[in-house]
Amino acid sequence: MANNPIKVLQMYVAFQRSLYILLQQAHWQNEGESFYGNHLLFERLYKAAEGDLDTAAEKAVGLYNAETIDMSSIMPMVQKICDKYSCKDGNYIKTCLNAYQDFIKFAKNAYDSLKESGDLTLGLDDMIMSQASNAETAIYLLKQVKYIAND
Repeated sequence: MANNPIKVLQMYVAFQRSLYILLQQAHWQNEGESFYGNHLLFERLYKAAEGDLDTAAEKAVGLYNAETIDMSSIMPMVQKICDKYSCKDGNYIKTCLNAYQDFIKFAKNAYDSLKESGDLTLGLDDMIMSQASNAETAIYLLKQVKYIAND
């Protein structure tokens, strides 16, 4: 991962925005035997992801400036991440689980990169740790759902 802290934060915000989009899409499009339970689970997760996204974006602006989260910088990254986790088989549980597992790996790399470059503030440390914990909770919840389609 690049040691440019602005680029790291842009990618971090883009991943958070992508999780939010993916979860809200799953909320709208999931179907099948467990529709209602999964519908509510995805709603819970996308609302939590929205809070994490907002915190990450505000932290990036607070540490640097509003241009850090400019749409022309963030949206191509969001598109790439969303394309990677496009759910073509209808198994939103598995798709979201994979996205969260990858997010935790990404967050660890972002943390290490920011620490190595000397740009890891105490607040940024706290945010990344807290949001990784939120992602682990989401993984736990997603793992409680029985895979129905294409497992």
